[in-house]
Amino acid sequence: MNVRLLSAVVCLFLAFSPALQSAEPDGKTVQIHPTYGVEYVPPEGWRKVNDHKFLRIATWQKRRTITEIAPAEITLEMYYPRPGATGEQKMEEMAAEFTRRFGGEATPLSAGVGGQRAVEILPTERSKRGPNPVKLTLVDRDNHVLAVTLFCSGSEASHIKAFDQLVGSTRWREPAAPVGHLELVPEDFPILGKQYVIRLPALAQQQPPPPQTNAYMLGIADYRARQLEYTLAPTSAPKTSDLTLDQYARQFGTMMRQKFGFQEDLKWSNIDLTLPARISNTVKAQKIGHARWCVLFSDSEVLVFTFIYSHADSNELPVYEALTRKILGTLRPAGTAAPPELRTWTSADGKFSTEGRLVAVKGESVQLKKANGTVIPVPLAKLSQADRDYVAAAGQPGDTKPPSLLNPKRYSNSKYGFSMQFPAGSEEVEQPANVKSIVTFRDSLRSVMMVMMVRISPAPANHDLDSFFPEVRQELSKQGREVETGELRANGRMWKWVDGVKEIESGSLRIRTYMTIIDKHAVAIIGTAMDNAFDKYKVPFDQAVATFRFD
Repeated sequence: MNVRLLSAVVCLFLAFSPALQSAEPDGKTVQIHPTYGVEYVPPEGWRKVNDHKFLRIATWQKRRTITEIAPAEITLEMYYPRPGATGEQKMEEMAAEFTRRFGGEATPLSAGVGGQRAVEILPTERSKRGPNPVKLTLVDRDNHVLAVTLFCSGSEASHIKAFDQLVGSTRWREPAAPVGHLELVPEDFPILGKQYVIRLPALAQQQPPPPQTNAYMLGIADYRARQLEYTLAPTSAPKTSDLTLDQYARQFGTMMRQKFGFQEDLKWSNIDLTLPARISNTVKAQKIGHARWCVLFSDSEVLVFTFIYSHADSNELPVYEALTRKILGTLRPAGTAAPPELRTWTSADGKFSTEGRLVAVKGESVQLKKANGTVIPVPLAKLSQADRDYVAAAGQPGDTKPPSLLNPKRYSNSKYGFSMQFPAGSEEVEQPANVKSIVTFRDSLRSVMMVMMVRISPAPANHDLDSFFPEVRQELSKQGREVETGELRANGRMWKWVDGVKEIESGSLRIRTYMTIIDKHAVAIIGTAMDNAFDKYKVPFDQAVATFRFD
């Protein structure tokens, strides 16, 4: 069997360029949105224009004449539901608001769109000041809603045909990055004189604070290659009064209102953190944009965290707010154990969700501690498959095994019938033409070259891993220098692995190849990283391999 694993990895590093488009057999260009996993064919003959409205995926325009002032326009947008609501509820709310303003009624599309529930609205009222919305299609996509809208002065058949073709071409893939809740890097970031640590988003470009300030600028890279300004400003001061936490929060809120001039008093609520804490609602403040605060009490000092969402609009706020709670959930004094992850739990039917931490697994139920400190029991059978996988990977709270360093969402491959989890902060990328792996994930930070790939081939005739593994090692030794071999036992299965080193232009590349035989398949999972960063990925690589299974 000819196995050229090392050469495939090196080709991936040297030639990697994650294309976001491919071609169908009929020559039409298929656009693929990396964050939402939306796949569509742009309307033919329409010009794509730059439009930097948040959550707008694309805008196309078409003019009948060069001098036409208001061209026809098709927009493709995503909308998040309000906290605690589902995509279905958001779709119903949007349809009701649209029909209130423009008339018409929401008609369900029997065939749906891309396998998802969808409605179509043909407005009956028009404004003299065009262009008017002529047609709207809303698609319920789990925790967000896809809206496709046609605006034009009239209702030309060619425009409606282009709109229908765009909607009809829409499909979904697994998104390469999480939607709504950005993943956090599983590394501690020291703050406040290194007395506390916190974890930050995997997609954040961290800028250190200027002299004499504590503000950290987190530029969240979004899907339009734009940096969204997100500021974290932690401060601390000794306790100088006998005020309770609630009294201090109210007094602090009054001071912030006077300083920034927002209209209403801050509303404070409990949030379950490692220290007693209260978190405010989000307000729009003068000069700085949307902001919210979290006040915490330790035995001797007061901590205040300011979160500023510059240039945020109402659609964007749920993303920022969820991310803020997720960041705060990782705060703890330096040197103490990390608390269980604060995450969103979803029901099996997708209609309900809540934020909480896994605190116990008892029989066929889990106990979740919500953000307000309330502990609730939830039957495992009523949780989504992703949540059940998370519980299985996390183990019993209090176990001595290392915490999971994996993306909570499993990757599933229907063609080969397997699923697994990949390291936290990694995302699926387009397969280069010269690499024969089934799937490739790499770190989304792009700063450390970490790649993990899966290959499946027919098992040897004797189905014996002990005789097959030396053959693989011999083949690998032709491509690089072997460093170490070992074994990994996980879920009753034996994996053998070999480490190799390959010299490339930018330094030494470390490659760990895991091998096992499952039924009639030889499975190879390859984890690679630059040599100076390889140690931090050993545990995530082992954990990821342990989650592999044929479904």
